[in-house]
Amino acid sequence: MMRVALPLAGALTPLVMAFALTPALAEDDTEMIVGGKPAPEAKYPYQVRLCSSLEDDKGFCGGSLIAPQWVLTAGHCMYSGRESPKRAIEPSEVVIGYGSNDREETTKVEVAEIFVQPKYAACEGDTDCADNAKADVALLKLTAPVADAKTVTLADPDTEKTLLVPGTEIVVTGWGAMWDPYDKDVSKLLAAFGPAGALEEKVNFPRKLAEVEVDWVNNASCAAAFNAAGGRIADTEICAMRQGTRKDSCQGDSGGPAVVPAKDGSGFVQVGVVSWGRGCGGALPGVYSRVAAFSGWIHDTMAQGDRPPPAPDDAAPADQGSPAVDGPPDSAPDATEDTPN
Repeated sequence: MMRVALPLAGALTPLVMAFALTPALAEDDTEMIVGGKPAPEAKYPYQVRLCSSLEDDKGFCGGSLIAPQWVLTAGHCMYSGRESPKRAIEPSEVVIGYGSNDREETTKVEVAEIFVQPKYAACEGDTDCADNAKADVALLKLTAPVADAKTVTLADPDTEKTLLVPGTEIVVTGWGAMWDPYDKDVSKLLAAFGPAGALEEKVNFPRKLAEVEVDWVNNASCAAAFNAAGGRIADTEICAMRQGTRKDSCQGDSGGPAVVPAKDGSGFVQVGVVSWGRGCGGALPGVYSRVAAFSGWIHDTMAQGDRPPPAPDDAAPADQGSPAVDGPPDSAPDATEDTPN
């Protein structure tokens, strides 16, 4: 399921950190996270929160600042609704918050343009088609560059080969939910703490950014696990989990960065974008869009988006065709295939 933040009732199940319930839960957000932990301030300055307006301080997805005026996120974050086909959102319906681990203290910037990866966009909100496209990434161009932007480096195919090796630890960050909304046992425990309103607010919308460390799972092993469960993993995806724990990303973390330390010690390199999974912290790995698989499209889109509009005398004739884009997948979605979180 995709990992977009929705109200608890009937929510989709995206990826984030699992937790242990203690009496301190009702008082301090950070006491809830066991699989993850509070992120140190300024450790991940490229992390952003996608919000629905300048007044929204909760948000619905994550993202990463990859250039002063560009944010990388998940394609499914750019569609609204629970029924298929979903509606593509407009740039006026999303702003980004950056600059603080406290989502209520972030600085907001409006979005000028949305670029969804063409194979994903070609599905026009059809859920089955989008799940089968395996191209769950999108770019946001901001209305103005972020001053003194702290950006994250993106992996390309060559870099990824040196980073994703056996034993690699991946760090995932986000403000997503701290438990799987479909976990009935947890629901019973929550009820024991009394009225659920304020508690559910803390569980589903933690105020402080969290980090969790998981282990890279090679695609052959991940595909075998999902095949046995009726799912499918593509070459445009990577997987991660930590065996014997519930460490994971979850609802509301969609679009956020999955990173590994740079070989030269100069920060982090983003290798994944939080995409989907089977619940949160379950027996199967979390699944992330593979940044290296889309690095060419990302750089080309940013280059084209940064070009100034043509002067009137240089404008293309009115009847000139528009550039071709990738079409939808060649085959129809498999009815047994997983849907993103």
